[in-house]
Amino acid sequence: MYAFASSSSQAPPADQPDVLIIGAGVSGLAAARHLALKGRKVRVLEARERIGGRVNTVPFGQGVAELGASFIHGTYGNPVLPVAREIGIPIKFLSERHGTVRDHTGVHLPPQMEELIANNAHETIFAHLRDSAQHGPSVPSPTLALADPLFAPTSRLWDHIPESNKLARFQVAAAARTSSGWTGADLDQVSYRWWGFERDTQGPDAAVVGGYGRVPGFCADVVKERGGEIRLGEEVMGVNVEGGEVTVTTRSTSTGQTSTHTAPYCLVTLPLGVLKSLSPSFFSPPLPARRIASISRLSHGLLNKVHVLYPTAWWAADHTAETCLLLPDPSDPGGLLGSPDKPQAIFGLNMWAVQGIPGFCFFLGGSGGKNLEQLSEEEVAKWARETVGRYFCPGAEPPVPERVVRTSWASDPYAKGSYCYIPPFRPSEAGAEETAAPSPLDMTELSRPLFGRLFWAGEHTEMDEFASVHGAWASGVREGEKIEIVLANRGGEGLEE
Repeated sequence: MYAFASSSSQAPPADQPDVLIIGAGVSGLAAARHLALKGRKVRVLEARERIGGRVNTVPFGQGVAELGASFIHGTYGNPVLPVAREIGIPIKFLSERHGTVRDHTGVHLPPQMEELIANNAHETIFAHLRDSAQHGPSVPSPTLALADPLFAPTSRLWDHIPESNKLARFQVAAAARTSSGWTGADLDQVSYRWWGFERDTQGPDAAVVGGYGRVPGFCADVVKERGGEIRLGEEVMGVNVEGGEVTVTTRSTSTGQTSTHTAPYCLVTLPLGVLKSLSPSFFSPPLPARRIASISRLSHGLLNKVHVLYPTAWWAADHTAETCLLLPDPSDPGGLLGSPDKPQAIFGLNMWAVQGIPGFCFFLGGSGGKNLEQLSEEEVAKWARETVGRYFCPGAEPPVPERVVRTSWASDPYAKGSYCYIPPFRPSEAGAEETAAPSPLDMTELSRPLFGRLFWAGEHTEMDEFASVHGAWASGVREGEKIEIVLANRGGEGLEE
């Protein structure tokens, strides 16, 4: 049973909000919109000078590029899709068939081999291993990583690829490791026990081609129209629950001046990566041991991107597929920025085919994303030029890009990564006092209110929809509904749930 504290019967100051919301990402703004529509006074505190959090749309050529989230994953029943349609954001449903697969010489693989490599990698990871982990004859050990059964000698990954065909085996393994963009981590860092446990939205994916940032912008407009506040450049330095109210201390990122904000209730939407970095004194009272343990057990992954813009789509006549898979060179296994001992292919988006922008977007997850952040801007531009030339213009010199933009989500102090995942249990790394293995229950723990006044949202609090925009949205609506019930009953006996 969780008891939510009722607010004081005394009238609050006229300028005091009903609720403080820490973070103007999708979860925070979805909650703020919900509460504003109920007539509640909300104040959103955001450290960045923009809204959106890990949704970040920027101008790119004659269109936009998504530096954060790009897709609506699983459009059947996805709560973000009707929002996008209400706003009028153009979306494009992607072909469910894989795109082109190219080897390190730029050659488009023969159709039969292309089909074999793409299907073996995808079906093994997203069908067979999900089914075997959740419905197999035995429960996988919590210490097993997804990579363990994936690369086992008996894995279906190798179906119809004899051991003697070392090149094809190298290529299908590299294609499989591209799933680090989905998980946010190399596959030897992802739990096999919980692979496929979630019950997420189904159906085809859709690319948001008209600007994903319009979704948080839509929420922000509603909040401001209803009298709410969104304060940018206010970095939260501490949260104190005392005397029937919550006080949040912020520091202006432009002037360094500190301010305090007080309300009966507070919603915390800080990303998991940020929560993991906070000092024990950030919250007062300190977080309970079980909450700290759940934060520690879960991991925060990484997906970075490189956008390459050209004056014209010089490749359009020969390369019409929406997506592509670029296979690494066996003689240079780290050339696509994956670990040399775990070479991975790169998933690419043909922006011309998807949204009419003459450019490419390359996705690098896990170690590839980390390695990308270690490069200088000049090195990234050189890598992008050479990669596009090798795979799309072999034997010739491609045009010079107009612009190359890379992301660095791990280095972002207000994100510290991209989204959460469940790691395998590593007793030697967990410490002698930790006996519990990471599990979806940790995400449920992170969603529970604390001290009767602190509420929590974010993709890392949705065990069925984590690592997604719709998970963030759903968590914000969930907590907005919860806070509205509490506010509607304030002055009474409160609420128990």
